[in-house]
Amino acid sequence: VHGSHFFSRLAAGTHLEAHCGPSNYRLRCHLGLVVPAGARIRVGEEVREWRAGECLVFDDSYEHEVWNRHPTDVRVVLLIRFWHPDIAPAKYAATKRAMRRAVVRHRRNTCLPPLDVSLTPPS
Repeated sequence: VHGSHFFSRLAAGTHLEAHCGPSNYRLRCHLGLVVPAGARIRVGEEVREWRAGECLVFDDSYEHEVWNRHPTDVRVVLLIRFWHPDIAPAKYAATKRAMRRAVVRHRRNTCLPPLDVSLTPPS
């Protein structure tokens, strides 16, 4: 299964405003690692609390937001993105190509061009 994974750290007293992922081609899994009291996520109309050692799987194309209301402790989850199991194998390759093109367009429109390394500073 092609996807990505990383650790997500949410500082004490932090609220990430409501947002949506770009598509429903991938699902997200949050494995609770360090979970203080008051660490919650809302997906659609449902609010859940993370629990250490347990997974929450959701479609991030739905509006979602997260809070860590603990006054001192951080929340850490292992965030795993993976392909939605309902995508047919034939559509998977086409979807992957389309997503790569979208990433290239996004980077072209939002990133600075690389520096020209052939330029040397004046001596």
